[in-house]
Amino acid sequence: MDSRRMLKWSQNFLKDSNLVRKLVDKSSIEFEDILYEIGPGKGIITEALVEQGAQVIGIEKDKKLYENLCRKFAKNSKIEIKFGDFLKYSLSQGKYKVFSNIPFGFTADIIAKLTSANNPPQDAYLIVQKEAAKKFAGFPYSKKTQMYALLLKPWFELSVSYHFKRTDFYPVPHVDAVLLQIKKRESPLVKREQSQLYRDFVVYGFNQWKPSVKKSLNKIFTHNQFNKLVRFPQIG
Repeated sequence: MDSRRMLKWSQNFLKDSNLVRKLVDKSSIEFEDILYEIGPGKGIITEALVEQGAQVIGIEKDKKLYENLCRKFAKNSKIEIKFGDFLKYSLSQGKYKVFSNIPFGFTADIIAKLTSANNPPQDAYLIVQKEAAKKFAGFPYSKKTQMYALLLKPWFELSVSYHFKRTDFYPVPHVDAVLLQIKKRESPLVKREQSQLYRDFVVYGFNQWKPSVKKSLNKIFTHNQFNKLVRFPQIG
């Protein structure tokens, strides 16, 4: 593995187990939930998830960390540690959730895998860079909602549930991090048979190279139609 790829996969580990327990306790995780943890690292989140009563499947790409995790949790029947790349891993066809401190360099790839899966998680909690969270969550966390956020909002509710201090991690990161929640909507805002039309519409709107959304959509909506649309409440 070359140095650039190692840097992309590198993680900043949480060091306060009490903070982790507090975050897990405030989450939607319940007894007997199936939990995927992407890159368990030293196992600090894994321990908190099991204390909450979850059945944890940890997927670790780093061979040394994987071996240490296997030794650490060898006697715990509620923890299963697998060696491999989460992006190549087949997700469960049953109900499951995700709680992970992920490598910042793979945020977009991991979110894409989770949200585009045939069976996405009921709920996902990802520790990500603050700027990435704003990009995917959109309004009200970002004044300028980007295409990524609009593509997700009909099917998922995205919110920032915690803002970390940089000193919560080691090594200390050079960016701010937050806990991003991605919750699957029980009732999607767009029907399944209309999903491709919606996606095409959003992509079209963001690829017109116009100074505003209104001008980019002026070939589709009249002035009066657009004014009616913007009076609807913000999605999410």
